[in-house]
Amino acid sequence: MLQLQFKDNTSKPIWLAKPEYIIGCALECSLTIKDPHIRAQHAKLVVNGERAVISNLIGDDKIRVNGVPVNKPRDIGHGDVVSVGITELVVLDPKKAAQEPPQEQTSKPQPWELLPMMTALSGKQYPIEGSMTIGRSKECEISLGVTHLSRVHAQISVTQRGLELKDLSSANGTFVNGQRIERAVLKPGDEVRFDTVSFQVSGPQQDLELTTVRPVLKAASLRKSSGDALARKHDNPPQRPEPLAPLSEGQGLPEKAASGTGLGLWLVAGVAFAAVLAYLLRNNLIQLIT
Repeated sequence: MLQLQFKDNTSKPIWLAKPEYIIGCALECSLTIKDPHIRAQHAKLVVNGERAVISNLIGDDKIRVNGVPVNKPRDIGHGDVVSVGITELVVLDPKKAAQEPPQEQTSKPQPWELLPMMTALSGKQYPIEGSMTIGRSKECEISLGVTHLSRVHAQISVTQRGLELKDLSSANGTFVNGQRIERAVLKPGDEVRFDTVSFQVSGPQQDLELTTVRPVLKAASLRKSSGDALARKHDNPPQRPEPLAPLSEGQGLPEKAASGTGLGLWLVAGVAFAAVLAYLLRNNLIQLIT
C-alpha cells in the first residue's frame, strides 16, 4: 500500500487505502491542502495497488510531479514528489523503502523560488540565490521580455528574515498580494506581481501566513494631505471667546451671582449692627462710672 508523506513533516503520513482521492482546499476533500492558490477541488488521485494516477482538474501549473506540471493524467509511484501549490508530498512504498539502503539525512533547506502564474511562462522555475535583479534588461539575473516592465524593475534577495523584495523605482510598480510596495519581506505562498507578470513564492515552510504590507504613500500625496490640513486650519481659525456685555438697567444678575450678592449684603448689615451695639454699650458703661 502506498503512502503520502509531507516533505516538511508538518502533518502525519497518509495511507492510500481508498481507490480515489480528491485534493483541494475544501474541507470535504479527501486530502485538504491549505493554500490560497489551490481551488476547492484541484486534483484527483486514483490508486491502483503500488501505482497511482494523478490528474489536474483545473489545468493550471499548480500540480507538479518531480517539478513538471501535470497537464494530463500522470502515473506516479515510489519516490516521486507531488507538489500541490507550495505543499510537497513524497510517494512511498514501505516495502521498497525497507529494501533501500539507509540514506544520510541532510538538513538542506528548501530553496526559494518564483513559480510563474501565467501560461506563457508555464513550466519554468526561477530559483533565487543571494541577491538578484528582475527586469526587461538582459543584464538582469531574471530577464523577462515583457514590454511594460522597467529595464531593471526590482531586486529580490535571500536574507535571514526571509525573501526580501525591493522595487527599484519602476514605472508600473511592484505588487505583493495585490498591494503596491516599495519594500516587503516575502513568505511562501505570497503572490508577487511585476506590472502584469505574476509569480507565486515557494520556499522554506516556516510560516504560511501571507505577508502583510502597507500601501505606498507617494510624496505628492503626503504634500497634498499636509496642504489640505493647512487650508482647513486657515479657513477655520480658532474662535476667540466674546467679552461679556455689561448689564443693562433692570437686567437681573444670574442666579449664582444674585445669591452671592445677597450674602454680601447680609455680612455688611451684620458688621454695622455689631458696631452700633458696641457704641451703645460703651456709652452706657461710661455713664454708670460717672
